[in-house]
Amino acid sequence: MSRLLGYLTKSKLPLLFVLLCLLISVGTNLGGSYLMRPIINNFIWSGCTDFAGLGLAILQLAGIYLLGCLATYGQSAMMVRLAEKGVRDVRLYDVSHTHVSELVAEAFRCSHLVFASATYNGEIYTPMENFLRDLKSHGLRNRTVGLVENGTWAPVSGKQMTELLGAMKDMTVLEGTVTLKSSVKEAQRQGLEALADAIAADILA
Repeated sequence: MSRLLGYLTKSKLPLLFVLLCLLISVGTNLGGSYLMRPIINNFIWSGCTDFAGLGLAILQLAGIYLLGCLATYGQSAMMVRLAEKGVRDVRLYDVSHTHVSELVAEAFRCSHLVFASATYNGEIYTPMENFLRDLKSHGLRNRTVGLVENGTWAPVSGKQMTELLGAMKDMTVLEGTVTLKSSVKEAQRQGLEALADAIAADILA
């Protein structure tokens, strides 16, 4: 409880709670572990000689970890841009590894939030969705929010996060959800910078 109060009573300087919890960094943690198991069971321990199948499985695993690297680049680009614009106390949290009590406390401490989520089985990544529902049940309100979605084929997490945030009171979702499709291309990098610029302008106004 004292730790929670400490978060809530800190000086309310302009700050940004960057929750770029996954952009597929999360996908690398879960997806990589998910794919590693059948590779070991079906190809290594079983003595299978289906090298084509093994090669395909390894390529899938490598692809997931590559997406994680690209996601990390996107997160770093956003944080660097905000720092360049004069925003201080920029923080990054991964919802798959940070206890929800700390995430909720930080969300109440900060005035501006960025939620970034991979599209996971056509939905918001589960820990992110649970976190957003926790914020709604705790009555989070009056925040400015930026959104980043990621997906290889059909990213829909941004739309679904917007719907969840729409059920909260006095939440301002910035226009221009940034959509990343597997990698950060020049146009998408510009989108990340534009989102960071919009947040910085609002904080420093």
